[in-house]
Amino acid sequence: MLGSGPGSFIPVEFDETWSLISINASQAALKDQTIVPDFTLFGTSTLRNKPTNRDTKDVLRGRRTKTLILFDREKFIDNQRYKLFRLGFCYDRVIFLSTAERLAWIRDATGVEVKDNTQKPSNGVAAAFLCVSAGVKRVVMTGFSLTKDGHAYNDKNRERAHVQGDRAALRMAILRRHPIFTNQAEFSEESGVPLL
Repeated sequence: MLGSGPGSFIPVEFDETWSLISINASQAALKDQTIVPDFTLFGTSTLRNKPTNRDTKDVLRGRRTKTLILFDREKFIDNQRYKLFRLGFCYDRVIFLSTAERLAWIRDATGVEVKDNTQKPSNGVAAAFLCVSAGVKRVVMTGFSLTKDGHAYNDKNRERAHVQGDRAALRMAILRRHPIFTNQAEFSEESGVPLL
């Protein structure tokens, strides 16, 4: 699972037997641009026209994924398809998932009901829980941080959102012994996620 935090790198064991999940615009940090993620997950805020979202859209423009998982409310699906078309982000198929479905994965993985945005984990941590709920035997997180700002695909050092939600959710997932790991020693230290 490739997050957009600073310092992400693909494990050396990565080959065609692995599935690659990119979060938001994290695939732009890949050194090998021929690698196409099996899944890309982002929320509709990625498609908004705010300065932070423009940075993300700029690096997504012209890229592709096999399956796009987009969190959205059903009534806006046609609007999001149009925005993706205008962006030039290509996909073989798209899955729209509701906020309620996202919150259900988090609840199932942590045992905690998320009540507001201060508790909500990031898309990356939510995606790890999606993998767990789908029965994935091992999730390897890279490009995640609870202490560093910024993103791997630009040098603007923007504040990272959902740090408290990520910290709390990962703590509970570890207590439940979910098969979530990292290949980043620093992230392992700060989060408690076991190092691969």
